[in-house]
Amino acid sequence: MINLPEFITLGQAIDFHNQYGELIELRLKEIEEMDNDIAKDFELIDFEISNAFWLISYLTGKVVDELQSEITINEALDLYRHKISPLFNPEREYSKTVAWNENIWYLPAQGLRPDSMMTFGEFIDSKVMAQNVIEEKGSKWEIIYYIAAIFLRQEEEFYSPGFLYENSIRLELFRSLPLEIAVLVAQWYESFTEYLQEYFPVFSESQIKSGNHIKSHLNQWGWVNFLKSVAATKVFDIANSGMNSIDCARAAKAYDVLVSASEEKQYNEAVALDTEAAYKK
Repeated sequence: MINLPEFITLGQAIDFHNQYGELIELRLKEIEEMDNDIAKDFELIDFEISNAFWLISYLTGKVVDELQSEITINEALDLYRHKISPLFNPEREYSKTVAWNENIWYLPAQGLRPDSMMTFGEFIDSKVMAQNVIEEKGSKWEIIYYIAAIFLRQEEEFYSPGFLYENSIRLELFRSLPLEIAVLVAQWYESFTEYLQEYFPVFSESQIKSGNHIKSHLNQWGWVNFLKSVAATKVFDIANSGMNSIDCARAAKAYDVLVSASEEKQYNEAVALDTEAAYKK
């Protein structure tokens, strides 16, 4: 008898990717590179069968050889398509609040306003963690794991960099976050990112053909350097606080920092464009 869990947690999704993700990507790449369409179709079917047994094995703790002696290929595919796939792809209407772990948890607004309490530090940390996962070829679930640990909070709970410390209580707790809640975090983060790109010029492409393009710059140098560049302006330094410029920038409101960075970018571009126009006369 195959007993499947009622839901999948973020920790389980991440661990499955760590165990099978590289193998799955390699197999799919090999299939995609095949020239014979008929052979490719057969390989895709074989891959789906293998993936079904891998998932059932992972969720039940039974080895694949044992499963193959207990259930048929059709039974494995039926479990995969109708029971397991929905667990890994849960559908849920978006909500800003969720009940979990005997508490009510809140997501931030999907946009930034002058009265938004999000700090530049938590914004930067979310970008750094996501970039690290991508560079290490982690899964989308691992990105959501860190985003959730940062932004999904209880009422009156404030962000602390300690949330992200290795083996922190926070990270251990969020491994048990159900995927049906994780998808809400993913929806929020996607909407939030789109909002930033639309309303903050610092994230738009340069108007100058020879100018720096912020996206490629951040991909090459990272978000930590963005934090350093903001700190270097000393605009957000707090007198007599005992904090250095980086800590002050982290403590500043994300809205204020992004508005300031956007204004500086547009001013520098305007000066450059005026200079280009003057040379053309």
